[in-house]
Amino acid sequence: MAKEILITQEGLEDLKNELEYLKVEKRTEIAEKIKIARSFGDLSENSEYDEAKKKQNHAQKLLISVQELKCLMLNLEKKLNTKS
Repeated sequence: MAKEILITQEGLEDLKNELEYLKVEKRTEIAEKIKIARSFGDLSENSEYDEAKKKQNHAQKLLISVQELKCLMLNLEKKLNTKS
């Protein structure tokens, strides 16, 4: 069973803003770092590339978590609105 999370309207807006930031700005930033790291040559010994890929993986996991949380919040909001 999902853990109940209480959030204000302001908190939901912050969550939406974080999601947008992760989707647009952070992804673009990481993609640029990967592009630069690839230009250094051999990927098997390229620590910059490894670090950029780790950041990409972390950002993707965070993005998924924020998306799931947003869906839970929106579903809760719908339930609350239909009860009134």
